[in-house]
Amino acid sequence: MNLAEVSIDYRDRPQGSVSKLNTVSDGAKVLKTIGTLLRDTKPFAFFTSLSLVLALITIGLGIFLSFQYWETGLMNRIPTVLLIRLLGICTFLCFFSGTILTSLSKNQKNKYEQDLTLLRQQRAIRQLSIQILRHKQNSSHFYQKPKTLTKSSKPLHPLHKPFPSTLRPSEESSPPKFSPSASGKSEVLA
Repeated sequence: MNLAEVSIDYRDRPQGSVSKLNTVSDGAKVLKTIGTLLRDTKPFAFFTSLSLVLALITIGLGIFLSFQYWETGLMNRIPTVLLIRLLGICTFLCFFSGTILTSLSKNQKNKYEQDLTLLRQQRAIRQLSIQILRHKQNSSHFYQKPKTLTKSSKPLHPLHKPFPSTLRPSEESSPPKFSPSASGKSEVLA
């Protein structure tokens, strides 16, 4: 991905134009996006904070109803009691949902890393096999028959000097033959 810095000119809004921004609706969209990102990336933190808020509401309503019960001895607000129970259940569900989603998220990250490692290894093997094939195709250039030096040939390197003609074997002659002598030294046979 290529990145570039582009300079732009800022100027005042033309007179008579109206801003398209709305503080309340745009702020709600931003908060919704933050909540969605938090829920998707850190489910334990999101659901634990949600269960904490629900637990505080449940405890507050429970304390309020407990004081009424201790004063009068009667439970007049049955719907509030049902709401407290429902909020208590939702508190536990949110907490355990966050726990389960966190473990699932970790498993998915581990699987993603394993798949990514496998893809990298496959790519490395593919590149290595391509290099080997290219080397085999070009190997005929590397393993050519070496040139023999003749009197007219130029040296291969500035420091390389051709053999003197007296030491250079003739092309027709065969290599010398050696035979062991009685004294243990090898003698050259003509």
